[in-house]
Amino acid sequence: MNGVNVNEPNYERLEILGITVLFTCLRIDRNTVPEGLYAYDLRHDDDCQGNICEIKPFVTVNHWGTILSKKPISMSDGGCRYVTEDDYSYTGESCTLAEFLEDEQGVNKHQKPLSPIIGADGNIFNILGIAARSLKHAGLGDAAKEMQSRVTSSGSYSEALAIISEYVEPVNADEWEPVETMELEGY
Repeated sequence: MNGVNVNEPNYERLEILGITVLFTCLRIDRNTVPEGLYAYDLRHDDDCQGNICEIKPFVTVNHWGTILSKKPISMSDGGCRYVTEDDYSYTGESCTLAEFLEDEQGVNKHQKPLSPIIGADGNIFNILGIAARSLKHAGLGDAAKEMQSRVTSSGSYSEALAIISEYVEPVNADEWEPVETMELEGY
């Protein structure tokens, strides 16, 4: 069963089983899927309510759509993965395949790294530095530069804080436990 070329559809971002994937209601021709991506079909419920209930390499009956993932999805011995409504959510964001492939390590732009700025010294440059380090640590150096540029061009303290909060998830500095500690030579 052939489908459309993987480059043709405009996709929706979908979070499923904790993985950001691309979703289309179309069937994708597996011969057009680039190396490094995994294509799976979604099966919807038998009551036709539009609830995704199963992920499989191929679905012929009750085909809901196709997803593209940068990570393989483990299947049961029966060759499928059952899901419930709690296992997925649509982000409401559309995306092309090229945009998805350009994302650094498949990080969804809406998955903001945690940053210990609540309770930190309130100087905006201090807060900006903490947030930028959090972004860089998460592999989002370009986002850090963009954030810094926007903040330094902002017109007020509150506007600057709002911009920073677009990029990082503020957490309490007193309760912050970094995942790993960076050691600086000579200090």
